[in-house]
Amino acid sequence: MRNIYESIVRPFIFLTPPETAHKIAIQSFKHSWLWTRLAWHFNVDNERLAVSAGGITLLNPVGLAAGFDKNCEMFESLSALGFGYLTLGTVTVSPREGNAKPRIWRYANESLLNSMGLPNQGADRIHERLLDQRHNRRIVPIILSISGLSLDDFIDCYLKLELCSDGIELNISTPNTTGVRIFQDPIIFEQLLDVILSKRRTNKPLWVKIPPYFDEKARENVLELVSICRRKSVNSVTAINTKPVKESERAQVQLE
Repeated sequence: MRNIYESIVRPFIFLTPPETAHKIAIQSFKHSWLWTRLAWHFNVDNERLAVSAGGITLLNPVGLAAGFDKNCEMFESLSALGFGYLTLGTVTVSPREGNAKPRIWRYANESLLNSMGLPNQGADRIHERLLDQRHNRRIVPIILSISGLSLDDFIDCYLKLELCSDGIELNISTPNTTGVRIFQDPIIFEQLLDVILSKRRTNKPLWVKIPPYFDEKARENVLELVSICRRKSVNSVTAINTKPVKESERAQVQLE
């Protein structure tokens, strides 16, 4: 399987633009019948790998980060690949087109630069999809990454999706959607947590995805966010979101 990927699939994918390659992957993983039949090849079944983390019991500690399955379209297939958990999204309360294209760039050192801007189909559509398909998937915990450009949007998104996931991850740290970064202010962030904790209807785990830091001032701010998470009994802190970089005019990122 690995040899086929390295010798045929990967070279073909890398001939296409990065976002096209992502779309090809999405179309492939939408065919869940194929991947569920290959589950035996990827399955990890070793009790020594079982772990309890972030308020969830996992078969193994290797999970999928948010950003790949933005619209929760592939989780049936992805759950057959041996992951201990899946983080899907990021989802916002209303549909978003994201930033203008091009918004992903591939480099020779096999890295990617992205400025996606949280494209997704919105909380209502994601809610319907999860309820329609959840009974068909293998037992792999699903964490939904959510975000918002305002306090009300964040809360509304949480309330729409809380009941159809195994936990929620609050994305306050995406570097290419400027409105989200208001929640890196400790005062506003604490307000967000207070409202969510007062309105939540279950004890499902709550995670927070924090930003990276590159100087002492930013470090102190991130540590204050983590301190707030501890005081409010947040179950887990996801470290870290995408590293922001300055880029040449050839790949200017568009901030919203």
